Amino acid sequence: MDKIFEVAIIGGGASGLFCANSLRFNSDEIIIIDKSSLGKKLLVTGNGRCNLTNKNIDIDKYNTILTKEVIESFDQFKTIQYFKKLGIEIYFDKEGRGYPLSDKAKDVKERLLAGIENVKYLNDEVIKVTKNQVFEIKIMSGEKVFARNVVMACGNNNLEKILEGFKLSFERQKKVLTGFKVNKGYDCHLFGTRVNCVVKANFNGNKFCENGQVQFKKDGISGIVVFNLSAFAQKHNAQNFRVELELLPSITKDELMKILIFRSQNCQNLLVKDVFVGILDPQIAKYILTRTKIENQQRPVINLTLKEIEKLSQSVKSLDFICNETYEDCQVLSGGIDLKSLDNLQTKVEGLYVCGECCNVYGPCGGYNLQWAWSSGHFVAKMINKRLN
Repeated sequence: MDKIFEVAIIGGGASGLFCANSLRFNSDEIIIIDKSSLGKKLLVTGNGRCNLTNKNIDIDKYNTILTKEVIESFDQFKTIQYFKKLGIEIYFDKEGRGYPLSDKAKDVKERLLAGIENVKYLNDEVIKVTKNQVFEIKIMSGEKVFARNVVMACGNNNLEKILEGFKLSFERQKKVLTGFKVNKGYDCHLFGTRVNCVVKANFNGNKFCENGQVQFKKDGISGIVVFNLSAFAQKHNAQNFRVELELLPSITKDELMKILIFRSQNCQNLLVKDVFVGILDPQIAKYILTRTKIENQQRPVINLTLKEIEKLSQSVKSLDFICNETYEDCQVLSGGIDLKSLDNLQTKVEGLYVCGECCNVYGPCGGYNLQWAWSSGHFVAKMINKRLN
């Protein structure tokens, strides 16, 4: 391919598509290269609904404050207006998470693609990027693509290998927004159970406390609140840490004790094994009774001692595990190029930019990571527009 493009975008995910939409060039001056179909990952975001942004974006919830300039240059409110112009109306749930009014991720993908329908798309895998007078992009088929500017928007899986000739500094890849395997005290019979609770952890004075639904897996815990815990733990380099689940967050430990004391005094036909009936999921109740070593659970509940009631209540309000490793699957990978080594998202190589998951940036669930994709993609486009106009 002898033509020299003004901009080659490597990666057709959220940040790459948004960057292409924000460039002010004729469509035939831009090329997108991706081994997957354009916008493929968008279809699974937000469980197929596409959690576009969050109206309460807090910069401090990202892993680095260096996101501030990029996010503020194109924040959630500018994002909302931009998508309105594309034909996507956004609504917000009570947590501030923004979704297309249709609740369909494919609508977001289709509107982004409509804005770049005449941009050249090359469905192939990039092997290496080098630069002489212009950038030379080698792809799997053996073909070469030439461009004056390159935007890396492909995630960070092969980023270091693709750019190895430029001697850039890369952060080690780590899993973020994932579940945790927990210690041997875990009971696999909890598998499939879900519980609303407050999840707490403390990393050298950095406290995590968030309400949400925890899903129990065969050997660990998952769910949005656990994903957010994983991002917080990654930010503070925490490993093998204690996590505490406060079950029944709507009542205090003392209030729970009063309920159990009432049952021990008035529910004569109730057995100890059923003391939490109507209070907790049966599997969780069974686990707590076993973990607190309550013996002879076939006896009447009137035989429960005050000490046993206190132990049970304490376990419910502070059910703890040791998180010792993450699962293989994750929603976001940290790593890539650290923002400290970039100048307005441009590397030390003039004309070589990075955005989206190529940057070592991540935030919690709830629209933060897609907001970074939109903001960084738009920011890179702005820098290129300014440079070439």
